[in-house]
Amino acid sequence: LTKATVRNAIGRFEVCLFVRGMKTLGLWQNMVSWPMRSYQNVGTGSTVYSLGGLGVYDGSMINSPPWGVNGVEFSALTTRQYINVSGLLQSFNTNSSSVFAASLNSYTSTVPRLLGTAGYPASELTVTLNSNTVVCTVLETWSEGGYSAVSVSPNLNLLTMHTMGCSFDYNNSLARYLANNTVSSTTRATSNPGTRSFHIAAGQALDNHWNGKIAYGVRFNTALTNSQLLQVKSILTQSLGSSLALP
Repeated sequence: LTKATVRNAIGRFEVCLFVRGMKTLGLWQNMVSWPMRSYQNVGTGSTVYSLGGLGVYDGSMINSPPWGVNGVEFSALTTRQYINVSGLLQSFNTNSSSVFAASLNSYTSTVPRLLGTAGYPASELTVTLNSNTVVCTVLETWSEGGYSAVSVSPNLNLLTMHTMGCSFDYNNSLARYLANNTVSSTTRATSNPGTRSFHIAAGQALDNHWNGKIAYGVRFNTALTNSQLLQVKSILTQSLGSSLALP
């Protein structure tokens, strides 16, 4: 909070509530997060300060996506806007989990990425949309060597904020996907390549980048169970996601 110069009293309270919740779950040392709502972070400039016991992994905004009260707003219409988290990698051969709250402004492609790598197809969390709409029907992962995917029911109308996430249990070849209050499991994507850069909102092509707001992102260095994913989601909805009307 001090590093990010969070002076807003409500923002400080919501961030502290999130920290207490993660510590209560025993996950604080396994996670790093990026509050992206302007009043919960520095709210200006190109650095997105991180928070978590896993270490310091501040993000750098690429091509100046603007801060907003409900999250950083990315545009996939004209330029590659994303957040580069140096020192952190997408991993396709270890256990990991990620949770985001996000919405879309408009349709650009059927496969926008919440977590990917600029210029590469590899993506730990891809949202598949109905053609020419912002209705999410599938959550999936692309590792360049293959993919895993689950259907989302009910579908998510991403004109409003929703919670989406993934948990990879590499040893058991299992992938779990979180869509609001539902967790679905499937066989995990094959691990090729082993790692890629950790870029929030980045995709292979320009129109694969996220085209809307992201309120927060949280990364764990462990595979969360179904129960843990739902517990984390509940805490996030009450803290960093407060007042977003998250389902």
